[in-house]
Amino acid sequence: MTTEVQRSGDGAGSILRRAEALLEVDRPRDALALLLDALRLEPENHRVLARIAGAHLALDDHRTALKFANEAVRVAPELEWGHRIRSIVLLHLGEKRGAYRAAERAAQLDPENLLVLNQLFSVMRASGMRTEAWNVAHQMVHIGPEVPASHINLGLVHLEYKQFAEAERAFRRALQLEPESWPALNNLGVALQGQGRHQDAVEFFYRAAQSNPSRTLPRNNLMLAGKKYLSGPSTVLAVVFVVIVANVLAALKVDDGTSAAAIWGAIILAVCGVVLDRRRRLQNLGQPVQRIFSDQQRSERRKSAHRILSIVVVIYTALFGLAGLVAPFMGGWEGVGVFAIIEGVEAGLILWWWRTRPPRGL
Repeated sequence: MTTEVQRSGDGAGSILRRAEALLEVDRPRDALALLLDALRLEPENHRVLARIAGAHLALDDHRTALKFANEAVRVAPELEWGHRIRSIVLLHLGEKRGAYRAAERAAQLDPENLLVLNQLFSVMRASGMRTEAWNVAHQMVHIGPEVPASHINLGLVHLEYKQFAEAERAFRRALQLEPESWPALNNLGVALQGQGRHQDAVEFFYRAAQSNPSRTLPRNNLMLAGKKYLSGPSTVLAVVFVVIVANVLAALKVDDGTSAAAIWGAIILAVCGVVLDRRRRLQNLGQPVQRIFSDQQRSERRKSAHRILSIVVVIYTALFGLAGLVAPFMGGWEGVGVFAIIEGVEAGLILWWWRTRPPRGL
């Protein structure tokens, strides 16, 4: 009898190790089949239960994952593993309060386990607990200074506080420990972008995208940062130049025909300046990055042309279509007020034209 139980135990352990190897190479469906075999041999094995929860989580079956995570906690409430996987599942389900309680319990059971602290940090950050997350990140660096995740988390809290230089140092330290870490590469790009170093940010977003092609975040950030870098200040300066020319012509009371011709000349000159500056900036990037943006430009050229034409028409209408409405009020304080409103509208159009969404960290 004892021998039979021992053999069953050995069989479950061997199956579990094979399943864990499959999970490491991102084959959760194959791993799950083995884990269910192991569970039939040892229905109360908390490690098997926790791994089954993790496999279902990888398959986006969150409710089933939660069921097995709860079972792992029931079987071994004194061990952190079940509480940690339960916290991960609850966070995916959007139940932040329950995720925090589970992560906190895991941290009480094993306060120096970096995996536990990493999950506690993730829940705190997702819940907006910036001060608590700051403390946990520093605790992780103290416990595991040679672990890249410790420095990545420290950099993330610095990003939360807009401390971009400190975040850059933390992410560079993580890259010293793991040079191909795509989270560190991506987040370093965010930190550089925050410092206005757009060209450097583009290069690191490109490296992050190459390091893990299956992730969309680095590639999206690469496109956002690239557009920001390629547009540069020339885009805003071009619009400001056109607005200034129009206002000068209006102040000099130039006749409509001459004024319109001058405005269109200014627009053409501004567009040429933007295009030349964009080409110069593109040449500053590495050849692979140039190729990506060239392909992107070709795919978006028609859409961009339509957008720019629409913006030009809006600005032209704002400058000349309102002229008739403004004329009766150009004397005294009423004229000053109306002129200020028009300038505010123009400034809003400029900001709307130039805006881009900032790249995101993890």
